[in-house]
Amino acid sequence: MTLAHQRRRRRAQEARGRTPLFVEAPQSLASTHSRGHLGLSRFVVPRGKMKIEALLTYPIKGLRAHSLDSAELTKHGFTYDRRFMLLEVKKGEDGSTTLRNMAIAHDPRGSRFFPTLHQPSDYNAKDGKITVTFKPPPGEGVEKTLEIPLEPSTEGLEVNEVTMHKSPTKAYQMSAEYCRWFSDCFGYEVILVYLGEHLRPVLMSSTHADATTQQPASGGSAG
Repeated sequence: MTLAHQRRRRRAQEARGRTPLFVEAPQSLASTHSRGHLGLSRFVVPRGKMKIEALLTYPIKGLRAHSLDSAELTKHGFTYDRRFMLLEVKKGEDGSTTLRNMAIAHDPRGSRFFPTLHQPSDYNAKDGKITVTFKPPPGEGVEKTLEIPLEPSTEGLEVNEVTMHKSPTKAYQMSAEYCRWFSDCFGYEVILVYLGEHLRPVLMSSTHADATTQQPASGGSAG
């Protein structure tokens, strides 16, 4: 919807005695992206019609969402949203290794994982955690749970290049115990990575295109 269209609609609403409510949007939401654009820094919502049904965050990209009672909104989205992500390790016939971004649309087994975000306490910013419960289909084993520190130490962790929605950045590969747990649950080799301080620019793109993104595996010292 163009800005001119929005203005005409507003004048029509005012003529009918309906005063619209302007809701300011974050600047990042007004940016242009590859599959179209929002084009506005504000949206017109008829007064009394706007209702927030739920606040959802995805602590680990590729798994289910976690519902919040309240959330802090930053220029990068909700705090702790998609700070972790899952990548499938794919081996080529030539021995090369690529990493594929995982998403429930392409990896439906991800819907069997139920993450819970435990916010850090006021007196210790490092005691936050994510609890992930895996509930396998009937007859495929027993339910099991993994705890992941919300802000893990990155000392000595391997660094990988990742791309999310056409926005490249770096991420730390979590230690073997976490990667092995997810690999066992999915049935193929998976790694868990943590963005840490490498928060990516918000460019936005089609989630369908991003889900099939593959990138060469690259490692290095976290120093």
